[in-house]
Amino acid sequence: MSKREHEENQGDRPPKRARPTATVQDDRPAEEIYSARQLQQLLVFQQDDLLRLRHGISSYKAFLESIVYHSNDGAQQERLTLLREYLESEKPREANDVERPFFTQLWQAWSFANSNNSDHLASAVCSLFALLLKTLSTLVDFREHGRLLCRTVLQFQHLRLIKRCLDAPKHKEFLLSPSLRLLIEVLNFDGGTFAHEVYKRREQTFDLIALRKCLTIVKADGTEDDLKRRPAVRTYAVRYTLAHLKLQDDGGKIDILKQRSLCSTLFSYFRSDPPELILEILRTAETQVLKHSDLPRVAKAALLTQQHLDRVLDIATRAEVSDEVSTVAFQWLKSACSTPSYGILRPTGWYPPGTMQLDARSSIDNGAIDLGLESLDFWENEDKYQLKNVVLASWINSLRPNSDLKERDLILICFRHAPELVHAYFRDNALQMDPKLTNTWIGYASFLFEVADLPVPIHAGNIDSSSYAALPPQTSIVLNNILPKPLTQKVLIRCLNQSEKLISFFVVRILNIVLGKISRLQGEYQQAGSQSPRPDLWKEAAKELEATCVAALPSLKDVLLLFRRLPDDDQHVLQREATSRLINVYMTALPTPHEGTVDISGALMTTLARNNNKNDGEDELAWDELELEHLIAIAQNSTDMRWFNKAGTLSTSPMVAILQLALKQDSQRLKDLAGRVLHAHGIIIKGQTGALCSSMDALLSSLESNQNEHVWDFLEQSCLRAVKTPVKYLDDIDGLGIGSTASDQTSLLPVVLWEQASFIVAKPAEERAALMRWVNSAFNCWLLSAESNDTLTRIMAQVKAIDGWNAKPGSKVKPKPIQIASQDTNNAENTITKPHEHRLSLFSAPAVETPDHPELFRWQKKDIDTAFEDHDVDSLILCLCSEYNEVRRQARTQLTNLMVKLQASEMDDKEQLYLVIGELLETYSQTYGKDETPLPYLVGTFAVHAVNVQVDPTHHMYPKLNRYLMKAPEWRVSRISSYWLAACSMSMPSEDDGYWKETQWVLDWLVDGLRTKADLEILRSAGSFERLMTLYASPSASEKLVRHRVLEIVYRAALIDPLTLVTRAGVLSWLQMLKGDLAASLRHFVLDKSDFERLETWTGMKSGTAVTA
Repeated sequence: MSKREHEENQGDRPPKRARPTATVQDDRPAEEIYSARQLQQLLVFQQDDLLRLRHGISSYKAFLESIVYHSNDGAQQERLTLLREYLESEKPREANDVERPFFTQLWQAWSFANSNNSDHLASAVCSLFALLLKTLSTLVDFREHGRLLCRTVLQFQHLRLIKRCLDAPKHKEFLLSPSLRLLIEVLNFDGGTFAHEVYKRREQTFDLIALRKCLTIVKADGTEDDLKRRPAVRTYAVRYTLAHLKLQDDGGKIDILKQRSLCSTLFSYFRSDPPELILEILRTAETQVLKHSDLPRVAKAALLTQQHLDRVLDIATRAEVSDEVSTVAFQWLKSACSTPSYGILRPTGWYPPGTMQLDARSSIDNGAIDLGLESLDFWENEDKYQLKNVVLASWINSLRPNSDLKERDLILICFRHAPELVHAYFRDNALQMDPKLTNTWIGYASFLFEVADLPVPIHAGNIDSSSYAALPPQTSIVLNNILPKPLTQKVLIRCLNQSEKLISFFVVRILNIVLGKISRLQGEYQQAGSQSPRPDLWKEAAKELEATCVAALPSLKDVLLLFRRLPDDDQHVLQREATSRLINVYMTALPTPHEGTVDISGALMTTLARNNNKNDGEDELAWDELELEHLIAIAQNSTDMRWFNKAGTLSTSPMVAILQLALKQDSQRLKDLAGRVLHAHGIIIKGQTGALCSSMDALLSSLESNQNEHVWDFLEQSCLRAVKTPVKYLDDIDGLGIGSTASDQTSLLPVVLWEQASFIVAKPAEERAALMRWVNSAFNCWLLSAESNDTLTRIMAQVKAIDGWNAKPGSKVKPKPIQIASQDTNNAENTITKPHEHRLSLFSAPAVETPDHPELFRWQKKDIDTAFEDHDVDSLILCLCSEYNEVRRQARTQLTNLMVKLQASEMDDKEQLYLVIGELLETYSQTYGKDETPLPYLVGTFAVHAVNVQVDPTHHMYPKLNRYLMKAPEWRVSRISSYWLAACSMSMPSEDDGYWKETQWVLDWLVDGLRTKADLEILRSAGSFERLMTLYASPSASEKLVRHRVLEIVYRAALIDPLTLVTRAGVLSWLQMLKGDLAASLRHFVLDKSDFERLETWTGMKSGTAVTA
């Protein structure tokens, strides 16, 4: 089949319909209006000349715009006169004339445009009416014309025209915008006079479908200026809706708010709305709806759904939003979450519905068993837990408190005003709080801290009432409010054991807050029980709360371990204060039996020593004073605390150290604490009112912060005597024969001074004068105090009657000058003079052994791990170095028992500690035990330092020390010093930056261990002095941490046997080569301590020259 040929002639087919062209635009410029007649001619409607009408409309709009926007020029009055003439010419004879309404020609044109789909003409007429009403609303004299136009617009046939424009499709914005503007002007005219009429005709003026469509037409692009010049259809629709909310009565507002779909669309496009529109929506919603007291809560809640809150929150937290809009949106949310009258918040505490009053059916009948709280069917029953704030509970679950501070603040506001949300929030959110120092963990941790720091609701959670409820709140709800659920006991313990101090500090602060709340709740429960018909339920709930908290919190033992691990420096003063406060709160808020003994005597000694030796600013002293206050309060509850015995690094007892510190810092708080301790031990008396009697003030007045050391020692011994034998001194008071109440009105301390006065007379002159002067001063102060009585007067008379008691009050005893002896040498007139000893005050002399050794058995009273942390084992090890054979035997036995307990314990480092103590005992048995000679302190202190390294696996000496311990079952004592000097100063360190750290550890050990001739002989025979001199010459050696420690070793050796240093180690020549006053003073000190005859003989044999200094 062939292809059909093309037909050339198709003339019978009709032509195609022409494609419709675009509406012809009138490009003529607007005419200037000179008369009303001209306006009438321009606005005449003729179906065959629509361009002329549109030209007339544009000219009329230009004329109206000149009135609105150029009201200050000279032609304004002429324009107003012309406008009045035109309006009067267009007025109908009757206001309600439907056939010939106001502006008949324009309404006919609009009707024709709608009938013939001439949308642009309809838009032009509608926009002209809107502009005319806007113009008339600004002119008071034209009020009646405006009202007439509004009534004309509201006529049914005209509203149909507007409705047809509102029903236009979305792409015909030129129809939608003018119709909305016209309705807005009618609604707002004359202060909303026609608002009710407009809403009454809502089938045409407030059609829900048409209005929701207009609310969704936004401009996705365009600059801010474009949006201001030509707003989107949504902008007009929003302003129209808000105008109704402003101007309608309560019934109209409620009817509008019932349209949930309309309210939802109002908030749905916040991201694309201009800032001014967002502010208008939020402010109108708050002022006209939320703050309206006559509107019901249900109607207001239509604006506060979870979706609306999310969209407002997006505006409040979005970075690109202006500060003003963000601030207003955030404040709007805060008000909605904290103001019950806004409709979404229902103030509820810790009581779900139906749990505040005792049900009549639950009352106990005669003969029935009372099950207490278990008889309440809702008690601890999560299935029956009901929320009142459902919307807020659902909304806050979607917030991110860890990453956004504003969202965190909103959650906390909700928690503060509706505490029931705390339990619901953590019940539905499974937060992971594994202790990892990440941004997420820090965010959640700070959030949980602020939750725990929220105040306890009034009336034990019954916040919507003026009194306590009849029943206590459920324990699980209370616990979740004071201790957030993610902070389980396991998590808290892991945080306390972290090496990161920030993590442990976070837990300590939270626990302080939690225990403080528990203390307050215990008092509230007791008060509520006294007002309740069932006080037994409140008492049972208080016990249950305490038991639940004990099970949910870490044990006191974990907190004590953390406290002992904290470094004793200024950088950790806040952590030490917070941890010590936590220990004190543990012992007062939870008076339950604790594991082991709470012994903080070592920490108290360290704190007192640190405070006595530092001169920091007010802030540091304030924190140290707070820490000391907590430790003293803990020590008062400790049965093992010895207030009047010397211990630790203090040269005085803890009580004397507290008195010295109180006088030094002039701290009334410390003075009161010392007074309470002295009163608790019966040393001073209290007044009848309960406050400390002025007896304490008198004692403090007699003491001075720079008082003689003999006075402090005497006061310490006197207090100790009063504590040990109080009955004896009470009998002495009764023996005066004054009366039966004398012992109750007199402190024990004056009686002890009376007893010891006879022994003061026998003391050396300088000490006797100082003690007599203080005793007289103390009695004079007591006689001037409130304690003054016949007993005190007679005691003072007895003291002054003692033979030899002739010291005058206030007299000063001048110390004898120190004579510096000099000796001539054989060859010259040079003399060896005594150096300035203050230069050598940097160095300390070796500790002297005391006859008493309580450390032999002190470790047995504590847990094994606590004994190591309190350094009781260190003191026990050094007992092997005692000069007393019996002490060494007991120490050996006790260390053997310690090894048995250590092996059976659950300590993490027990194997390493067992190895150190075992090798120590083996070394002692093989080398010194057979001859029953003391172990050198150099070996004992090495074991002590090794123990301290083994309990800290992160220590820089841990690898090298364990390699040394694995070499042999005993230590080679003669080479121990040379081995470690070589291992640290001549070998590679375990860490990259650990060379000087390891060297400093060895130097600290040598300084601590050099105490006797046996220690000096070990260093000399091993050639350690030569190594130390070489180490001193290192260019990178620290002046304070290395070179001063080397000189201190030489200083200690000079105290033991200076001649050995000179003759066997060449110390004099080495010191002569060094520069500086400290080395020169040390050289003079060595010469001063040496035997000159032997020294001259030795120097003469060597060089024949005299020794010069």
